[in-house]
This record gives sequence, structure tokens and C-alpha cells, in this order.
Amino acid sequence: MNWKLISWNVNDIRAAEKKGFVDWLAASGADLVAVQKTKAHPEQLSPALLDSAGYHATWNSAEKKGYSSTVTYSMHTPIKVAAGLNEPRFDNEGRVLIHEFEPFVFFNIYFPNGGRGPEWVAHKLAFYRRFLEVAQGYMQAGRPVVVTGDFNTAYAEIDLARPKENVTHSGFMPEERTGWDSG
Repeated sequence: MNWKLISWNVNDIRAAEKKGFVDWLAASGADLVAVQKTKAHPEQLSPALLDSAGYHATWNSAEKKGYSSTVTYSMHTPIKVAAGLNEPRFDNEGRVLIHEFEPFVFFNIYFPNGGRGPEWVAHKLAFYRRFLEVAQGYMQAGRPVVVTGDFNTAYAEIDLARPKENVTHSGFMPEERTGWDSG
């Protein structure tokens, strides 16, 4: 079975709805649509976003309204859903949804941005390590893993227009890029 997967950082799903998100979703033909940076809680949303085009929606909202948050729209019923990485320091921002389906485990993640200073880069690197632990647990159990989302890090020079100018900025710092190699 082939699955069509789409990932999109919408930077506020309510604004995306005003620009035609619901119609786009209905026409997408996707089995799974992972949306990051929704900046919303379900009670703030229209019925069209909550029950959209035959999709089952799973929300993980940040404690702070108007901040981060994720939703996954699925045409298939998951076996199990987890919100977060089961670590309190990471799980109050609504950044992670993990859906277990028969053929694979699907991660929808809005990774932290380290742009607010060294302590946020350290937080981001700790988030990477925890994510890799969780993903490796599934893989060690023989489960294929699919990860999608907004990684907030460019892994290789080819991923940026000006890599040399960005090497000191969060999102392309050497410690962030090598953080992915720690798994």
C-alpha cells in the first residue's frame, strides 16, 4: 500500500483556513497531513478545521495559547497516538504527535528553534537527543519510522542558499547539525 504524506508549517492554522486550507486539504488526496505551528487550541477552531474532509484530526496544543502546536489529519485510524516525547520539559509546547499505524510509526514534529540564545540551542539539542531515543525505541522493536515536520535545522550546505553566512546562526550551527548524527 502506498501512502501520500504531506507536511506543512502553516504559521497559524486559523490564518491558513482564511486562505483556503480546508479546500486544499480536501483536494490534497493525502493519507496523512502533518501540520506544524498551528498556534491554536481545538476550542479556538472552526468545525471545518476540527472535522475536515473526512480526516480524523489529532491535536497537540501548547499550554500557552498562540504558541507552536501540531495537528495530524489522517484518513486511516491509528492503532495508537501519543502526544509528546514523554518528558515534561518538552511536552508542554505541543510539538510532537506520534501515530502508530500498521505499516509504520509516524512522527509529526515541530522542533524547537534555538534562535533565542545559547540556552535555547542547548534545549534544542536535548530535544533532538530525546526524540532520537524515542524513535530508536520503535526501530529496535522492528517498527519502520517516518519522521516529518519542521526541523528548524538545515542539515547540509546544499539545504541553504548561503551556508557560509549562516554557520553562526541557529538552524545551521555545527552543534545543531551534528546533533542529528548522535543517533
